[in-house]
Amino acid sequence: MKNWFNIGMGSGLLIGLLVFFFTSRQKKNEKVIQWDERQIALRGECYRIGFFVVVISSSLIATYSFLFGKSLFETPEVGHLASVIIGVLGFSASAIMKDAYYSLHENRKKYITTSISLAIVFGVTTGKYLVDGSLVVDGKLADRSIVSFVFLLWCILAVLQIVHSRKEDEESEES
Repeated sequence: MKNWFNIGMGSGLLIGLLVFFFTSRQKKNEKVIQWDERQIALRGECYRIGFFVVVISSSLIATYSFLFGKSLFETPEVGHLASVIIGVLGFSASAIMKDAYYSLHENRKKYITTSISLAIVFGVTTGKYLVDGSLVVDGKLADRSIVSFVFLLWCILAVLQIVHSRKEDEESEES
């Protein structure tokens, strides 16, 4: 079992380095990302929202453990990661809704396609874990449950991006 873990970590690291290498080469040829003053101010507000969402979700997880005498998660690290993912969702959702998620000249369809693709990948993985029955161990969410949190994150972000994009398209057609 330990061998498969090392193989997975090594291949994941290799894939991550390859993606970083190819995207860094592409970014040299792309336009510089520009934000207007309104977007910069709104992004600061969205970071604040994301931070408080992390604090509140961590507090709720700790309160549940304190009140019921048992944890929701198999290890504390899983709970911390879940809180961070919920905080990322808080930041991203508020940035999308306040029109501070994309810079001035970014291709929004690229982000929507990426969000949908990642939601599908994490959805398939979550489905596999559900079928295996390995998301819950002894009544607690196992470390593999993080994949389901990430799946929900990408699903929600994809839906928000699509809704916001359609709303902006309708507004631009009216004017």
